[in-house]
Amino acid sequence: MAEKELIDLQRREAEGRTKEKMHEISSVVVEIAEGILFLKRAGKEKEDIEAEMYNLPSGHIEGEETPMDAAIRETAEESGIALEAEKVHYITDVYVDVRRTDGSGLVPLHVYLFFAKRQDISLGDVKLCGEHSVAVAISIEELKVLRDCDSKGEINLSNTFTLFDTKVIKDHIEDIARISIGAEQRMLA
Repeated sequence: MAEKELIDLQRREAEGRTKEKMHEISSVVVEIAEGILFLKRAGKEKEDIEAEMYNLPSGHIEGEETPMDAAIRETAEESGIALEAEKVHYITDVYVDVRRTDGSGLVPLHVYLFFAKRQDISLGDVKLCGEHSVAVAISIEELKVLRDCDSKGEINLSNTFTLFDTKVIKDHIEDIARISIGAEQRMLA
């Protein structure tokens, strides 16, 4: 077992969480020409508490899939955007408890967060699956302003974004900005 896997397992066990109880998710910050891609959940089921909320392309890791494989697959399924593994960058992984979509309790998630820059893609190129109804792009600078307004109590990000995506905006937007600049520099080299 790799050292990181052992540390993750020890952390989960210390928190009373085991892999069997945990939902493993991959989520991708995709930077397209207009900004960071967010998808609005269609909310087909009226009891879905995340209906009509915005989230990054994301989904469950299936079978023997790696977190990166799941990130690439979910991005393609949800947005029609193809990603190349060598251009997908790991940001972090987060343990978070989210409310069940029917509001009946909490679900523990282990979310792997990735970044991919596809500035050759615009909003008009996004092909939504039935799970989402709208695609929007928000610049990194606009996300920083939203984060700052939320911290001042002027707005509540969790009224618009899913709880995990609110956490990404609040806790990781600076990391995303740095990775975006590095990816752009590599593309120009």
